[in-house]
Amino acid sequence: MYFIKSEKTPSELFCLEKIISEIESPQSTRLKLDLFPSLDSTNQYLLNHIADGRSPWAVLSEEQTAGRGRSGKSWHSTPGGSIALSLLWKFTSKAPVFSSLSIAVGVMIIAALKKIVPNGLTLKWPNDILYQSRKLAGILLETKGSAVVIGIGLNTNLASSSNKEWIGLSEIAEAPFSRNHIAGAIINQLLLQLPLYEAHGFRPFMSRFQEYDFLAGKKITLALPDKQIIGVATGINHQGELLLTDHTHKTRAYCYGEASVLWEK
Repeated sequence: MYFIKSEKTPSELFCLEKIISEIESPQSTRLKLDLFPSLDSTNQYLLNHIADGRSPWAVLSEEQTAGRGRSGKSWHSTPGGSIALSLLWKFTSKAPVFSSLSIAVGVMIIAALKKIVPNGLTLKWPNDILYQSRKLAGILLETKGSAVVIGIGLNTNLASSSNKEWIGLSEIAEAPFSRNHIAGAIINQLLLQLPLYEAHGFRPFMSRFQEYDFLAGKKITLALPDKQIIGVATGINHQGELLLTDHTHKTRAYCYGEASVLWEK
């Protein structure tokens, strides 16, 4: 990813005061927020410090030199080009169901972006936020015990020569925006809605996911470690598992895999 200047998104560094100004959640009084010029991985930083006992704890870095996504994929970010954010959250009850938590976090991120992108954002199971089929953001969950680190990579400014599978906020925003305000809005939504998820699971998020479901009704290939399955995506269940109907009209649930669209209705 490369940084470019835009009339909608002037170059700016992360600022603690500006980010905090967007956080209204009651959880904000307990929040620890750290900003760094460069880290290998914001997720790894928090995983290395879980024993410190802080929660919630958010970390932002201007640059990530060894960021990662699902299935061992890399997610690098250069200064000004993206938001690399991780939040450590310790669940007080049982550990969450990863497949549903990832989707719930996607719903929270879309809520945070509504003011500048009111329409067109979709969620691709299990962890991608898209705009017109191009990837805007990704989510990576990692855990130790009852603690979960929620990693979010959000493209803000991409060079015009960037891969057309990706897109940045500067291309689609309908209003001027600040990386600080976007980061604060995302943290605010996480702090507001993670307690809702912890108390009630995925059910309060299901209807919003169905509104954003990118795969619904599409014929897809689901790549598993040992095989590929072709079928029609018919939504998800309350565990966040993908529902796939095959050629025999049997519907099965899958908690992992890489989905690729074959055709659209």
